[in-house]
Order: sequence, then C-alpha cells, then structure tokens
Amino acid sequence: MPTSWPEFLLVAGVLALLGLAGNIVAGLINQKIASLHVRTVALCAVGFVAASVAFAAYQAARSAGPDAADVGATPTTADPAAPASSSASVAPTGSSASPRPSSGTPSRPDGSASATPGRKRTEYVVSVNSSTTSTMPEHPSGPTYRYWYYESANDVIGEIRYESSGGATGRWGWVPVGIGRDCAVPYVMFWLAGLPKGTYEVSVHVPDVPNLSDQVEYGETIVDQAANRGSWVSLGRQKVTDDNREIGVMQSQPHASFGESSGCRRSEQRVAYDAVRARRV
Repeated sequence: MPTSWPEFLLVAGVLALLGLAGNIVAGLINQKIASLHVRTVALCAVGFVAASVAFAAYQAARSAGPDAADVGATPTTADPAAPASSSASVAPTGSSASPRPSSGTPSRPDGSASATPGRKRTEYVVSVNSSTTSTMPEHPSGPTYRYWYYESANDVIGEIRYESSGGATGRWGWVPVGIGRDCAVPYVMFWLAGLPKGTYEVSVHVPDVPNLSDQVEYGETIVDQAANRGSWVSLGRQKVTDDNREIGVMQSQPHASFGESSGCRRSEQRVAYDAVRARRV
C-alpha cells in the first residue's frame, strides 16, 4: 500500500501505462475487435478513479486523531508512600509496580499526536489536558490517552491547582511541596495505550514557571524540575510490542523528601504536572 500521494500517483501511472500497452498489443493482434480500445481505456479510467477514492479514504482514516470517549469518574484517595508510587518510570501492562488507577478526574479533551507529512505518526503526547477515565480499553484500535490524578489525603496540601496556559499543551497542574512526615500530596498517572510496536524515547515536560522543586519522582527517576524549566527531560527508552502496547508514567513528590519532622506544612516550592511524550526512534 503506498504511504503518500506521490507514491500512489507513481504506482497508478505505471499501471495505466501497462494497461495502454496491453491495449495496443491486443489491437494489433485482433483488428476486428474495434471496441476493444474503448473498453480498455474506459476500464483503466474507472479503475484509476476507484483507486484514488479508496486511497483518499485510507489516508483520511490513518491521519484522523484518537477518538477515545471521555468518561467522568470520582478520584480515590491514596498516599504516594503506598507501593503504587514506586512504579518504574515506564511501566508495562500488568506490572505490579504500576497498577492501573481505578478512578480519575472529570472528563477533559483528548491528548494529541503528531506526524511528519507522508509518514506514519512518530510522536504521542499525553498531558493534563488528556481525557480521564476509570478504565482503559483492553485492545484499543489506535492510540488512547489517559491522565489520572489521586487526591491528597491531607487538607494542608490540598488538591491539584490548574493553570490555563504555559504547559506543553496549554493547561498544567501543580501542588505545593509538602514538608513533614504526616504529609500526603496528590500524584498523577499518565498513560498511553494502543501504540504501534517499536522503540520509544519517553520524556516528561516541565513548564517554564518559577518555584519548582528540585526533586520530583517519575517512577524510579528523580527529575530536577527547577533546573529544567521549559524543556523535555528524557526518562529513557521503552519497547512496545504486540503483547504490550502501553506506556505508563507515575509522577509524585518523593516520600523521602517530606523529611522526618512531625506534622505537615506547605513549602514555597511546588511540583508541576504537565505532559509525557513517547517519540518513536
């Protein structure tokens, strides 16, 4: 199957030339069938038009964005110190270190995907703007984007605050850094499913805003957000296979950074929640 219009026109032109050559040869062999030329040319024209329509429909279907339905749900309460927060930065399906969240926040627009013209998509981005739901399709037909957040169990810290601009796709969220062993802060999960198989470079985006923490946990990776404002930070590479077509990244304040003092208070620093990108390499 051609992957671009130039390739299609080249293939169609070659087939048309072959059909014309066959028509000429058939006419030379049997001059009595005068209508043979007309029928052959008409057949080639109809075939070319039908192929053009089919290829246009194929290109439109392939370039369409994700069509995952948004479903609202009520978030659960959980503590980042729980085993779920120790997931790997990029966690395969079924990993006990990164269980699927059981609930999420109200619906939001779908995530995004981009591609070089004439080529298959090579980049997928899930962000705070992505749709949120309590479940993921078991076998999505195409890329599906999900963002969950888990409520804080401590009123001192409160829930995630959102800003309308400044993130990788516009909207982003944040919470104050908690200090004290009795703190609990919201944490989030970014999830991409239904990806084409291949190897992907997984990165996280840090918004260009002040007062960011120098210790933000993405699974087993600690990122200095303060030193990486306005940039993408790589978490390494992840293979996507037919048996494992998902990439998940959990983000939170490291529990060890709360300190040993009793109680809980807010710091002037904050943890920003923005976007995760999977780029095919």
